[in-house]
Amino acid sequence: MNRTVTELASSNGTLFLLGGGMEPSIVSRFFDLAGGIEAPIVVIPTALDDEVICDEWINYQPFEETGPTKLSIENEHFAAEWPWLGWVKAVGASNVTLVHTRDREVANTQEFAHTLREAAGIFFMGGNAERITDVYQNTLAHQEFRALLERGGVIGGMSAGAKIQGSYMDSGAGVAHDEGAPGLEFVHNLVALPHCLIWNRQFELIPIITKNPDLLGLGLDEDNGVIIQGDTLEVIGRSYTTIYDFNRVVHTTYDHELHLFPEAKFYFLAPGDKLNIKTRQVVGNPTTYIDPVIVKEWSKL
Repeated sequence: MNRTVTELASSNGTLFLLGGGMEPSIVSRFFDLAGGIEAPIVVIPTALDDEVICDEWINYQPFEETGPTKLSIENEHFAAEWPWLGWVKAVGASNVTLVHTRDREVANTQEFAHTLREAAGIFFMGGNAERITDVYQNTLAHQEFRALLERGGVIGGMSAGAKIQGSYMDSGAGVAHDEGAPGLEFVHNLVALPHCLIWNRQFELIPIITKNPDLLGLGLDEDNGVIIQGDTLEVIGRSYTTIYDFNRVVHTTYDHELHLFPEAKFYFLAPGDKLNIKTRQVVGNPTTYIDPVIVKEWSKL
């Protein structure tokens, strides 16, 4: 990497990264940042499986077949059967459009890019992160994502949709690729790990941070996330965000059987706590700041 500082690609915009879950009281913060429940929002479900995106009730087809699809919150099946859309109805959002393709050539057309130009916010659904980067990386659509941030918009995402926002993506097994797995890089020198504590993944970022010391690592838990505006990261939700910084990592022997670094250091920030991502200093007096965390057994976290 040629950058050594963690910072937004555009200081005008806002990022919303959610580790898992779509609790309406948390997701409503995304709409607040975008201008309210009537603000024009584009939801991109590309990370999801095809059978989830298109079923008997939501017969949604890719952009090249039907163009953008406006959601109707009057659809009674949203909340009960399709939680990936239920949050739209739960918060009362009235101006949400689905835009999706699996074809890079389509994502690189002016027609596809045009659907993003009036959005105040874009939200990437969870699933397989590489489905997003494989289709949109370095296309006209990618340019429009960044243009939205330049004009002061907000980009959000849950799970894989949070993971793709950084400059680097892990493999899903704590293995650092020699060249790295690039994200869409809405924020430089950051790697986000969703479902961190609930899936016992808190050690997976340590070898990645050790190998890529410029990276700031975020472990995002279920119903937990962060909002990044300017240099300030704020923890939101109902659980802890785990922070990984090379200067706080102790180099020890990795136990492959236990997936354990006996003296690994990282720390937690609670909802409402803030971090300066550029200086990597905690802002103010955090409510729950644990530094360092020395873990002796995987099961005790």
